Amino acid sequence: MAGMSARLDALHLIASESFGAMTRANEAAPPKLKEQKLWEEQAKPLGVRIKTLETDEATNNAAMVPLNLKIRQWNADCAGHPISNAQDAVCGDRMNLLQREKAPLDQRKLEIESQATAVMKQFTAIQTRWQTLDRELTALRAQYDAARARFDAATSEMTRLRLVMHDGCDKKRTPEAMAYCGQIDWDGAKHGLPPLPPNPPPPFGASRN
Repeated sequence: MAGMSARLDALHLIASESFGAMTRANEAAPPKLKEQKLWEEQAKPLGVRIKTLETDEATNNAAMVPLNLKIRQWNADCAGHPISNAQDAVCGDRMNLLQREKAPLDQRKLEIESQATAVMKQFTAIQTRWQTLDRELTALRAQYDAARARFDAATSEMTRLRLVMHDGCDKKRTPEAMAYCGQIDWDGAKHGLPPLPPNPPPPFGASRN
């Protein structure tokens, strides 16, 4: 009876501490989940912007294809071999036309790359913070699950011990048993133990559903 009484005290402490750990995990999770959802909302327009820039880049690259063909033809006609003065003048005019055609495409390419760099910087920062929150939520869930397992094991063992102690006080009238029976209510609960919370621990409050 003495051993069971001490064990009941220890289990009650474990159950109380475990319940507190579950409560703290549940209280810490919702703000992190809320922040995570806010970052998701901020990431959505950035994702759309990235898709738009990818489309703009593809359009600009497509416009460069015929121009590159013209440049290769100019190289074949005008570079790497002797040409007459008349041909040189024609090649010069063609080069000027090609440069005027190429300049806005090059400028557009630089603009797209600059915008894409800025957007990706914002997107990466959001993604990094979101992943940090996700790791923290995963850790909180693990803490909750471990505390819930301790709570369930402790309360289950407490129930078993109370039944044994109730039976001992009811049927075994030894001096040792009687000495401890005075500390125990008829349902097997010790007088000196504060009550556990009346409700079972709530489920972990970080579900994305």
